[in-house]
Amino acid sequence: YAFIGAKENAQVILTSSVAEAVNHVISSVYRDVTQSTGKNQFLTLKTDEASAIMAISHLESFGCVGKMIEVNSEGILTLQALADALSPRTALLSLSWGNGLTGVIQPVAEIAELCRERGILLHLEATPVMGKLFYELEDINPDYLTFNGDQLHGPKGTGILYIKEGIRCSPFIFGSADQGGMRGGGLNMPGLAGIATAAQEALDSRDLLCTETARLRNQL
Repeated sequence: YAFIGAKENAQVILTSSVAEAVNHVISSVYRDVTQSTGKNQFLTLKTDEASAIMAISHLESFGCVGKMIEVNSEGILTLQALADALSPRTALLSLSWGNGLTGVIQPVAEIAELCRERGILLHLEATPVMGKLFYELEDINPDYLTFNGDQLHGPKGTGILYIKEGIRCSPFIFGSADQGGMRGGGLNMPGLAGIATAAQEALDSRDLLCTETARLRNQL
């Protein structure tokens, strides 16, 4: 919770991977929002991760509309491009905060503000920036945030799903009351301990890492 910057009443779910966490978000929005309101458009970027693109494409067989938004020549999602893609039937924007291949970081605070104005849920896949970029979660205020454990030097087979307080999110894997009934199957205690240790180490070294990265960037 401290590493993410989550409030006490938010939900943080341990998953088996970031792919599971991303699929959890997209499937729950379909069940919790689309089926009750008819809002059936799901957005992501053409440069986004396979898990989001494939999960949204899968929903098209259930009558949903998936749309991959073009980025500009610098790899950025502009507010104009996002506004042009939105419709009254848009339910979710699933977005990678940073691109692990190109290093492009999206202007997520501005994007989040536009999503709130239009009543659209926002999911940030934050694996490339966690522990490497300083942020205040309340300044961005996403509805969902996910990241992979092993890319944070945690154990393989771990991922995290953050759900903002007050956001409805039904389980993706049913079966027991573990993790507040949000995920069936026994809690992976070694994985939880490992990712917690990795998160603490990343939190302790974040200021140094951010400063040193900026110094090297400017020098190069």
